[in-house]
Amino acid sequence: SLLRPCLFYDVTHGRESHRGGSVSYQNIHEAHFALQLYELLQRVTELAGIKVSVGIITPYKLQLKCLHREFDVVLKSDEGKGLFIITVDAFQSQEHD
Repeated sequence: SLLRPCLFYDVTHGRESHRGGSVSYQNIHEAHFALQLYELLQRVTELAGIKVSVGIITPYKLQLKCLHREFDVVLKSDEGKGLFIITVDAFQSQEHD
């Protein structure tokens, strides 16, 4: 049930913010939740003996930077080779599990 085709989570305690006069948005709580969800997904798929590629997409460049900071350790590991964090525009015509 964790791997449904489309699933939305409402991070009710998260708040969008700007940084340094930017018109872009970031939400640190959502980035942290995404990391927790990713780690859960990795544990479940590892127990099932399957490997998946994961795409995390965001419309905001500032949120992209926030996600990269949150996932820094994962992205620098072998596990991070199947993880793609990009903007909506950059994701077009790509597929991930």
